[in-house]
Formats: sequence, structure tokens, C-alpha cells
Amino acid sequence: MTRFVFGLAGIPQEIYEEVERENKKYAEGAEFRIERMPNFVGYTQRNVDFFTKYFHDKVSKESGGAFADVAFAIIYIKRDERSTSFLRDSFFPHMLMVPVEWELDVSRGSSGMRASKNELITLLAQATNAARVSLRGLRHEVESNANSTPFLLPVLNFSSKLLVPTLKALHSDLALGVGTPRDAIAQRAAEFHRKHDFKYDDEADAKCYTDDEKIHFKPPGSNRHGFARSGGKHLARCLLSGRRRLGAPYDKCFHYDCTKGARGNTKANLHSCHDPKTGWEGNPNINVAPNDNVNVRGHDPK
Repeated sequence: MTRFVFGLAGIPQEIYEEVERENKKYAEGAEFRIERMPNFVGYTQRNVDFFTKYFHDKVSKESGGAFADVAFAIIYIKRDERSTSFLRDSFFPHMLMVPVEWELDVSRGSSGMRASKNELITLLAQATNAARVSLRGLRHEVESNANSTPFLLPVLNFSSKLLVPTLKALHSDLALGVGTPRDAIAQRAAEFHRKHDFKYDDEADAKCYTDDEKIHFKPPGSNRHGFARSGGKHLARCLLSGRRRLGAPYDKCFHYDCTKGARGNTKANLHSCHDPKTGWEGNPNINVAPNDNVNVRGHDPK
């Protein structure tokens, strides 16, 4: 069973208490956190930090299994285009961001505000229900089909002009409820596979994805030993991206065994989550997690 935690962004402070009080209409059986903000004000880094901390705190408790099966989504009221895009893009690729088209009606006094509030509650109920459906479908994909799905590939280290646009297109499909999650996942995967198919490669001696740099991303099967941890130099988003893909939980130990060529050590310039590109050498492979964390047994970054 999938459980859910929702963030609600852009709730005007004038109706915050009423929205919170009527949460059973949209957050039944789920945890939720509301951020109130002045009406018509755009999103800023403060909003990003508010929800990043909230969801990071949830993920940090997963060592005890408390939130390992919980899917995340932020339901946000669209504000101006620039700040709305900033909010949405700040949570890619680890959060499902579901938009709501709504404005507080202050032109008719208390009656207009009451009607507006009721409309918003209905829209929040629709958005959270849509998020539940999408996240259940995506969770099945990244858990049951982890070894073959393209949707866990690391967005920085898999060199392709197609991966990020494909992930963003899938995110849009899921967030807007375009078709069923199963159909959206199948369609976007098929588009990606036209250039980067999951197939047997002689050099890799395995089924894998191969990027434009001819690096082979081989899924680990059942031999999984990646592990996204918090602390050190890692940013909060490093941990979030190491546990969620578009809001759906995946195995924190999942990673790719990356090789290049048929023999010898693997050498590549790679990002490592929060760090810029640097040289790595693995014997014979380099481990790369979906959040772009890089690990080489017995080797430090070159």
C-alpha cells in the first residue's frame, strides 16, 4: 500500500485556517503541510527551502522504515509564470509538482472569499486524488521495473539530450493527469527507447542503457549497494533525489554499474550529486546512483 505526504503551496494567509480545518476533504489518510503566503505574491527561495526542509526531515527518518513506502507531492497554486516555474523546477526530478489554477476573489468581500475558499477546497481534492493515482503507477514502475525503466537514470551523468525532456514530459503527464499513468509511462519510455534502447551490449556483456558518451549504465539486478545518506557536504536535495523520483519512492540501494569499453578500468568525467564534474576511475566499473552520486570502491575522486 502506498502512503502519501502532501505539501500545499501558495495558500493565501487570509483563508489558511479554513483550508487547514477542512483538510479531510483533500488529505484523507495522508500527512500534509501548508505554507501560507500573501495573496498574489510570487514564489521565492524561501518557499523552496520551506518544503525542502519538510520533506528532507521525512526522508531522514526512513532509516527506521517509517517513510520508505511514502510518496510525495506538492500541490501548488499557480502564481506568476516566472516564479511558478522557479518553484516547479527547483524540485526536479525528485518531487511530483501538481498545479492548481485558482485566484482568491477579494472583489466581493466576505461572500466572494467564502466562495473562493470552497472552490479551492474542491480543486485541492481533485489535485490530491490525481496525485495519488499517478504516484501509485509511478511507484510500480520504479520499484517493479527498476532494472529496465529509463526513469531512474541519473539526469546529470547520463549524457543525452533526450533524458531530461523525457522525464519532464512524463512529469507533466502525471501532474496534469494526461491519460493513465501506465499509458503515460509506456509512451514516454517508448520515445526514449527510440534513441537509447535497453538492450544487450557486447562491450558491457549485459543489457544496459548506453549514453552519448558510450558509457554503459548496467542495472545491478539484486546486487544493490548504493545508499543515499544525508550529512557531510551533501545538500538536502541530494538525499531527496536519492530516495524519490518524481515523488515516487524507489529502492535507496539501487545504482548503475557504469563501464566504458570492453576491458580495463573505467575512466570518465562525472558529476557527483552536488559536485561539478571531475575525473573518476573504477576497477572495473563506477557506481552511479539515480541522484548522480558517484562511488568507486577503494578510489577517491581523481
